[in-house]
Amino acid sequence: CEIAPHNHPMSQDDIQPNTEDIELRDQYGFPVHDEKQWTDFTTSPHTLEGLKKAWKNIPDKNNKYPKKSAIKKLVRTKGIPHEKRSEIWQVYSGARQKLVDNPNLYQTLLERNQSNTSPAVEQIELDLHRTFPQNSLYLTEEGISRLRKVLVAYSWKNQKVGYCQSMNFIAATLLLFMSEEESFWMLSTIIEDILPPDYYTDNMIGSQADQFVFRVP
Repeated sequence: CEIAPHNHPMSQDDIQPNTEDIELRDQYGFPVHDEKQWTDFTTSPHTLEGLKKAWKNIPDKNNKYPKKSAIKKLVRTKGIPHEKRSEIWQVYSGARQKLVDNPNLYQTLLERNQSNTSPAVEQIELDLHRTFPQNSLYLTEEGISRLRKVLVAYSWKNQKVGYCQSMNFIAATLLLFMSEEESFWMLSTIIEDILPPDYYTDNMIGSQADQFVFRVP
């Protein structure tokens, strides 16, 4: 994937956010700016109890999941509770099956290419500290390391795509819900199975089309 270069690459110090005034964060590690609105939402009986009741028997006692048509209706009317998102996203996207079918690929890709570099790997390194810079996970070296490994592994898995800007935000979001290996396979599924095939290409036609739609009044 051809990447538009940054004219003035920034160091970690240049983009490190001021977090001194952040007193409250949500369950995903993002700063909360409207404490009352956030408190009302997270403590609402409808929000918590309604979701738990709707998803109580998924999967069932035999570890069976509903058909996609049923789960779509549930997602659209109720949403997915925080503790179920990782599981549901992986199961219904097909990412979990890919992980089961390829149990060692993620680690193998990292180990095999430990000493290798590429334009994609270099661009990933530039974008790491630009990714959710106020999120508590990515204020730590552990969080940055996890994000780096997922993106680098995918760039070696799919060398035709490699790495494109915005993939870092997808991977970073997934890591808030699941492990590195699960995030790797979820990212792979999103790019290769869910998004249109031309979304991440040299000309990024799919991404440009989305941006155009949002610009149209």
